Amino acid sequence: MSFRVALVGTGNVGRLCLTQLIEDPRFELVAVCVSTPEKVGVDAATLAGLETPTGVLAVGDLDEAIATKPDCVVYCAMGDTRPVEAFDDVVRILAAGIDVVGSSPNTLQYPWDVMPAKAIAKIDETTAGSGASRDDLQRDLDYLLRLWEQMKTRIREHSAPVLLYQENDLVIRTLRDLYDGQGEVIIDDQPTVEKARQFMGEIMPACVEKVRFYDGERPLFSFYNLEGELARLLEGRIELRSGGYIIIEQTEALVAIDVNSGRFKNEGGSGIDSTAFAVNSEAAAEIARQIRLRDLGGVVVVDFIDMRGEKHRKALEQIFKDHLRRDRARIKVARFSPFGIIELTRQRVRPSLKRSVHQKCPYCTGTGYIPTDETSCLTVVRSIRDSLSKPGGALVVTVRPEVAEAVVNTQRRVLVELEESSHKQIFIRSDHRLAYEDIEVRPMVTMPDDFDHRRA
Repeated sequence: MSFRVALVGTGNVGRLCLTQLIEDPRFELVAVCVSTPEKVGVDAATLAGLETPTGVLAVGDLDEAIATKPDCVVYCAMGDTRPVEAFDDVVRILAAGIDVVGSSPNTLQYPWDVMPAKAIAKIDETTAGSGASRDDLQRDLDYLLRLWEQMKTRIREHSAPVLLYQENDLVIRTLRDLYDGQGEVIIDDQPTVEKARQFMGEIMPACVEKVRFYDGERPLFSFYNLEGELARLLEGRIELRSGGYIIIEQTEALVAIDVNSGRFKNEGGSGIDSTAFAVNSEAAAEIARQIRLRDLGGVVVVDFIDMRGEKHRKALEQIFKDHLRRDRARIKVARFSPFGIIELTRQRVRPSLKRSVHQKCPYCTGTGYIPTDETSCLTVVRSIRDSLSKPGGALVVTVRPEVAEAVVNTQRRVLVELEESSHKQIFIRSDHRLAYEDIEVRPMVTMPDDFDHRRA
């Protein structure tokens, strides 16, 4: 089955594309569109000199090329064409229900033996449209076409300066970018409800009735316990209904997710592989949900419970990919490793939820760990020993209150011995503003009269 193509050609790129289209048996070239030389930089005679096959219609207007009803238009009119003109041409082609390929001749290296319905997804492999259904692409296209027509109307009716387009508010952006038609949209402000319904009527008419107004006495978030749900999104451990659990650890390099069986009880006496598959299947759905809600980006490594059976591995891999399809971010999933690990990369658009609402701990500096009392005491003693050679008759050591208490209680004998051997007074004082690892040692000529010998 040949692929009917019309070419809008310009300059060297147009000639190169024309040559490839003629030589490739998969294509049926039905029209070559050449407008004025000032616009596209090449005339009909130049293209005709390439010995176009009999039956190819050489037209001078884009509408004539569209009238030939090709499966796709290879659009190469990018030479001296202004961007607005080029975009307007592409809009006219898409509005006619015809797919468009951009000007790069490399585009023709893609496998074109596909149905026209798949052409846009094939062309947009490296864009945000990757993996989207044709209905989603059509809905996006219709919305953008309406925006473009509104902008052109404002251009005609107003003189500069004038606002042509303004990004939508948070509610509309959320509906546009995140809502997929599943579930209800509940809003506690009536004007916002009307605005949301109007927007849904343009992009998802079938979901207009799913936008509801909430007029309850309790706050909306409290009524649906959203505060508790948001708090759970920041926890590192997620419990599964079956008794298993998931651990999520986020680092600078990657996000590590571990699946554990926990209190899972196997029913029916099935084997170890079946038990692992049951826990992993439930975990796969929850992991995909957590990745989306927490907005985890970059490299994500998921350590599922090991399964020996290849059948279970393939089934789990498919289950995981099916749940990830709801995510609008670009995701690439690798195959199962021999160690039961699945690696994936997710588009990082913004900082994750955890890093958006938290800052690094001033005490542990983000590591999640602080030194033990024993470690802190030994570090303080070493710092004191290093400072004994400094001039002065006293040393003032400032540490956190918890560290100061531990030093005074557990290192009293060591401090007395250091004082006797160095003939210096050692004073331990506390400052809650310091981190657990901070130690300040200040030599003094004499100990101030108002200082207690050990703590102030």
